[in-house]
Amino acid sequence: MALLGPPQLNRDGTPVKITRRKAIALLAYLAVSQQSHSRDALAAMFWPEAEQSRARAALRSALWTLNKTPLAEWLAIEQEAVALRPPSDPANSFTVDVLRFREHLAAWRQHNHDTPALCPDCLARLTEAVALYRNDFMAGFTLPDAPAFDEWQFFQADDLRQRLAAALEALVSAHLARGNAEEAIPFARRYVDLDPLHEPAQRLLMQAYAQAGQQSAALRQFELCRQTLQAELGVEPAAETQALFQQLRRRPQTGTTAPASARRTSPHNLPPDPTPFIGRREERAQLAAYLTEPAVRLVSILGPGGIGKTRLALAVAADMAASGAFPDGVYFVP
Repeated sequence: MALLGPPQLNRDGTPVKITRRKAIALLAYLAVSQQSHSRDALAAMFWPEAEQSRARAALRSALWTLNKTPLAEWLAIEQEAVALRPPSDPANSFTVDVLRFREHLAAWRQHNHDTPALCPDCLARLTEAVALYRNDFMAGFTLPDAPAFDEWQFFQADDLRQRLAAALEALVSAHLARGNAEEAIPFARRYVDLDPLHEPAQRLLMQAYAQAGQQSAALRQFELCRQTLQAELGVEPAAETQALFQQLRRRPQTGTTAPASARRTSPHNLPPDPTPFIGRREERAQLAAYLTEPAVRLVSILGPGGIGKTRLALAVAADMAASGAFPDGVYFVP
């Protein structure tokens, strides 16, 4: 059951379709709360405007809907209470991404590391936890006529966002402490995206850029931070942020002037080009700019057949491999 993002239900990899929104909300509430709830309490939460007998009848209808799905065996329906419990067979149990997310963070907290550098187990747990976080809790899902559920959903989402922020901060600090600035940058960007007004996140991203030898990106991030604070709050960055900016400005430009022979190339499987690629300099530069922009996830090259779209794509891929911009590799998939 995936609730970090729009709710997604599946059984053995097959999506489970539930059309009634309150049935979905009821299932999510039971799964996340991990408690048994009385029928009266559930009826009052999800049908607050109805008198008790009608609300209980609506609850029975929602439970009947859930009982018709492959998830029915996980429901523990009693005369006066309802819960969601795994069956006795562990191989047939269900998983909830929210619970797994919290379990990983709880295990990390229990280790109580004294330094930013995490042990390998905690590093792996936090990495998996943030990967589980597709979006905010039940993003895009609302029940306007059930304010109690709406309030519960809001506070769940807020708590999970705060936990995500703590996990991202720990991951960035850990990678920087280990000297892995390149690995820290994606987590730092995501930390900033959670709240661009949070200056500690902005400073961590600036430090990650600087440690990775991307001094111009670090200075540009300060400017983005300053513009955001001005536009949203009408204030300048804090003294600590400005001090870091001045420190980075005085730092020699390392990593950006290395000779070509010292640059690390990316692994690739690109087919050999039997003839030189001539022209299209503007298109190659534009595509390279798109591919190195963090906000761009996909670039499509459109045009009539036979004009050289694949050849252009391969040429840009070769440029990217030679630049070392993608340490994990540049790959051609025909």
